[in-house]
Amino acid sequence: MSKSIMKIHHLTSVCSLVFSPCLSHPLQAVVGLDNGSIYCWDLQMGQRGQLGRLPVAHAGPILALDWCNTPGSSNVGDTIGADRSWIVSGGLDHTVKVWDLTTSGMSVHIAHQPTYTLHPSFFVC
Repeated sequence: MSKSIMKIHHLTSVCSLVFSPCLSHPLQAVVGLDNGSIYCWDLQMGQRGQLGRLPVAHAGPILALDWCNTPGSSNVGDTIGADRSWIVSGGLDHTVKVWDLTTSGMSVHIAHQPTYTLHPSFFVC
């Protein structure tokens, strides 16, 4: 196995990761951590590329993430202009949360309150 090209350090374990579905910015990623935090990164910028974060997204580890465009936003492969996307996170706290992710140019904003919260009777993994 070859050496890693880049390393981004978190204070706690990474439990989940999803890359941007936008082909013009494929090196943007969202990371779910063991402490319930979510971070959005521009991996081309390394440790300085933090685009956004939710320090308390879940009350426990985030085990699942997905990043998808909404039907009214740009199609996959379009340039980021004023896209509207969603991050869906599932955690050991028995919740599935949908977060509004708005991007404009290289700027990314994650809403600090989930748009939807589902409470299934089992944990999501």
